[in-house]
Amino acid sequence: MLSCDVRDTVFQGNVFALPPVLALTHSLTAMVAEESPPPNAGYGNASLTILEQPANKGWLKDCFGEQVWPAVAGKPIVCSGHMVGHPLAVQQLAGDIVETFQGRCPGAPQHGLDQGILNWLVHVDARPRDYLLQVVPNGHFVLHAHVTAAELHQPLVVNGVYEVVNNITGQPYPAVHQYDRLGTLKTIIRGMYPLANVTRQHIH
Repeated sequence: MLSCDVRDTVFQGNVFALPPVLALTHSLTAMVAEESPPPNAGYGNASLTILEQPANKGWLKDCFGEQVWPAVAGKPIVCSGHMVGHPLAVQQLAGDIVETFQGRCPGAPQHGLDQGILNWLVHVDARPRDYLLQVVPNGHFVLHAHVTAAELHQPLVVNGVYEVVNNITGQPYPAVHQYDRLGTLKTIIRGMYPLANVTRQHIH
């Protein structure tokens, strides 16, 4: 099962055909990806930690207060926009996020809190689970494009058929997330898929 953001994701291949994802068919595992630049992709290794990124820091504070900050100091940002794995594991992870929101964050602004809660579940929460929560590098099954290009000020490579590819291997990423935060990439992709520009009132 794949749970993902819809508005800002474009697929360039079959995520489920990836060997690491196929292996999850027989493992009660949910997989999520860091927002650090992809390793061995020609973008360097610089990345922001949770406390260095204002939005992620704020989402954690909204739910758990400033007292959570020491526990996440130096920890990488994990994105909640894409979660893949065994259907039961992904459903249980989503349930944990909702349950934590209802129990810890009922009065907090809702925007972005799912990611704050996911990072708390990954880095702080020590309760036993019936499933395995696996964190993988950016680009492993999805590319969180805005981190790679926007924060590092380095361009993504787009090949001759307009696929976003790994700079080193030349292989396209099966899923590209948050492409619309990068002006040139947004223009290319929405030019390839005109229906992405259809307004709600034109859909019948």
